[in-house]
Parts: sequence; structure tokens; C-alpha cells
Amino acid sequence: MCVPVLSLTFTKSSAHTLRTIAVLTFIPGFLMLAIQGLKTHQKFPAVGIVPLFFSTAFSALLLAKQKRCGCQPSGLIGALIFVCEVVLGAGLLVVLIWWWVVVPWKWVRREMIMLGSYGTNFLIVNL
Repeated sequence: MCVPVLSLTFTKSSAHTLRTIAVLTFIPGFLMLAIQGLKTHQKFPAVGIVPLFFSTAFSALLLAKQKRCGCQPSGLIGALIFVCEVVLGAGLLVVLIWWWVVVPWKWVRREMIMLGSYGTNFLIVNL
């Protein structure tokens, strides 16, 4: 039952596929960043969860709207969606650059950097 639903979801359009992937990757990304934040006692991984959540929520909202009306956004709504996508992408990019440049040099527990690096992969997928 699940396979036909997934194949239908991934074959509609490339935008629909990317939004579905963004929604599906939220839980593992949240878990990795939360575990790393708890183990290192650092607040920074939680900052990565914030843009990840908003990107996932926005993708879920657009998927629900597309499922309800069966149409692609255009005109003013399409421009507004583009602006929202750019703002969310900028938020994810700022967190990623901060993560890659600053965080590894500040931490004493270097063994947790790998878990955080794996967690940033989910930020990249949502970017």
C-alpha cells in the first residue's frame, strides 16, 4: 500500500518530489541535531533545527495546498512563494556556514563534530 503512494508522490513533478523529500527528512535531521545538542551541551544545534522546521512546514503547507486544489501556484502567490523559499534558504545557508566555519574550532569534544556534520546533511537537503 505504501509503495504506490510513494511512487505517485515522487512522479508528479520535480518541485513536488523535492518538497516531499524535505518533509521526509525532518525527523532524522531533528533527531541527529537534537542528540548532538544534548550530548555536547551546546545550543547551536537547536539553531539548525529552527530553519529546518520552517522549511519542512512550508513544504508541507505547499504540498497540502497542491493536493487540495491540484494546481501549481502562479502570479502574485508564486512570487510570494519564491520570496519565502529564498528567505528560508538564506536561513539554512547561514546556519550551515556558521556550522562549518565556527563550530568545529570552538568545541572541546571533537568526537561530536561528526554527528553534527551528518545532521547538516539534512539542512543541505532542505536548502
